[in-house]
Amino acid sequence: MDDEPEIHCQRFGADQAQWSSGPVVAWRKECYILNKMPRFKEGATGAIVIDDRYAPLVISTFIGVVEIAEGQWFEQESARLIQREHARGRRIINIHDTTHIKRTPPEMRKFWAEMSSRNEAIWELGVIETPLVISNALMRGVMTAVGWLNPKVAKLPTYPNIDQAVRGSALKLEAAGMKVSLPFKSYALPAESVHLLERVS
Repeated sequence: MDDEPEIHCQRFGADQAQWSSGPVVAWRKECYILNKMPRFKEGATGAIVIDDRYAPLVISTFIGVVEIAEGQWFEQESARLIQREHARGRRIINIHDTTHIKRTPPEMRKFWAEMSSRNEAIWELGVIETPLVISNALMRGVMTAVGWLNPKVAKLPTYPNIDQAVRGSALKLEAAGMKVSLPFKSYALPAESVHLLERVS
């Protein structure tokens, strides 16, 4: 049946040690479920949604005031997703949509900068690029601060809204030989996570 998950099994040898280093210890497992399934992590003040329905185009939406626990979950899930697509011979584009963020505390700015640094080798192998959707001056200031902590973050491509980011990313994937089917004119969160937007209403 189409709804049944696809199981992929793979043993990681010494030539793939870079995929098992750092925080991505879960990648030492031999079998992975390869189904596409949007997922989210909700905390006390914010939430993150990872939508991989259109992989290798992935859309990550940050909502409210995201805290360390949600950031750690995002780091782990992103690593698993990158590995899954790598097993399929594909690199991803992961759009980070900050439109619905209320604010970013200093400890989260530090976390995002350090996360980018410690996952740099993995992302270079499995990610084409990580575009940012920045729609207001508040988030431009936040990303400037994160960029001071990690200059590579300051060089990430930016878009003013999610639909421009989706269109631009789809074109880049197609140029890389991966055509993405997008059955919508304007992007919307998965139905099971729409309720999270109440945090910013």
